[in-house]
Amino acid sequence: MCIRDSGFTVSSTLQYLQWSVTSLVVRSGVFAYPPITIQLPNGNKLNKTITFNLTTNSWDLLPNPANIFSGYASTNFTLGTSTKVAKGQYILLLNYQETPSDSKYFASLPVLSVEVTRSRLTIPQPSDQTVAIGAYSAPVNFDLSTMIPTGDLRITPVLPGVNVYFTVFPSYLNFTRNKTTGFFMFVCSPTAIVGEKNAITFSLSGTNAGAYSVSSIPLILTVGPDTGESSVPPSLSLAVDGNDQGKVNFRLLNFQLSDVTSGIAYYMIYINGTSSPYTLDQVIDAVTNFTQYDKDSIEQYQFGMAIVYRGSNQVLISNLKASKTYCLNAWVVSQYQQRSFMQSLVFFQTGNGGTMIRVNFTFNETAGYPNDNTRQSLLCSLVQIFSAPYRNIRTYHGDYCGSQQFFFGASNESESSAIYYPNGVKKLSLIHISEPTRQAEISYAVFCLKKKKN
Repeated sequence: MCIRDSGFTVSSTLQYLQWSVTSLVVRSGVFAYPPITIQLPNGNKLNKTITFNLTTNSWDLLPNPANIFSGYASTNFTLGTSTKVAKGQYILLLNYQETPSDSKYFASLPVLSVEVTRSRLTIPQPSDQTVAIGAYSAPVNFDLSTMIPTGDLRITPVLPGVNVYFTVFPSYLNFTRNKTTGFFMFVCSPTAIVGEKNAITFSLSGTNAGAYSVSSIPLILTVGPDTGESSVPPSLSLAVDGNDQGKVNFRLLNFQLSDVTSGIAYYMIYINGTSSPYTLDQVIDAVTNFTQYDKDSIEQYQFGMAIVYRGSNQVLISNLKASKTYCLNAWVVSQYQQRSFMQSLVFFQTGNGGTMIRVNFTFNETAGYPNDNTRQSLLCSLVQIFSAPYRNIRTYHGDYCGSQQFFFGASNESESSAIYYPNGVKKLSLIHISEPTRQAEISYAVFCLKKKKN
């Protein structure tokens, strides 16, 4: 049986794309892991965009569609099936499209052999904990990022029927292709007896529950002694231990927690001056809802949490842009829900040795100020001309080929959808676009649009 949207072509003149693997094993109801790669031969880079997708209802890509953008040599994605797909051998043929489509440069992908199994994946069991009387547990984490469901999956904790010493929130966690992590918190009753235990099991439900199993060994929560910290707020100080290669390693110093208890550090980091600090409740909400890092945002928000103990605790944050000043805000919440005051740290992220070239476009007054579509055309044309990653060529205000927001000054031009080729361009002096030397795209070519007065 074939999963196919297009035929396979053979040509002596077209270039052939390549798979990183020749065969793939997929569990029914789960996206395959690790992701697979489609790449250009010999490490070449595109000066156009290739889009791959599937329209078969029972099969899916993550992401769908998958793209190799101009300036890149490959794309990563994973393949999954619904729980209704039968066990067996399949052949995958992806539908693909080249943009611009004025000339065909690539032949169809080679076929990929796919084996579908119906074996269940076992969700990792969380570690046992001792929780002080009246205190909160450390987060009981579930991470399905290497076993993402193609549909919906719910995990629900099941408490014992008698002698229950703990309550739990939330009452369940939902997982989808877009939400792959979550955690429970257990609260020990103030009337619990030290040394008593509760065995917690977990049940599965949802359309993809049949693709998973949970361990038969329960999570054991043990009642610990009151440490006397229920009214003592934790203290916190911050220090940067290193900030290079797109990362910062910072140190949390905590002196109010005892040797046997832990706390949770919540933090937010953003480019200094682009935002007002969030409150702790807002940061907790962002962490609980797993707010994703948006590499194209002006603020460059990142939110996170870490379990901390008395003394020095290291936390590493990645995806930082070069030559930017960041603000880091952090709090510690003890197991008794006592909160520290917010501590802030401002630091400068080192440069990456990249080169930024600015290109000015000047337009005659008779031509008018370019509208949004024209600016997009200029950006996308530069991306194609230089085969550069599309996020590396931006306007002064951060717009890039494919972005939807523009921050230019207001103008009265009509927003025509026609391609506009401006005249009066004085000079195009873009000589070199440096490759980024870090994971995040942090080297840019910037261009400015000016209106020339006659």
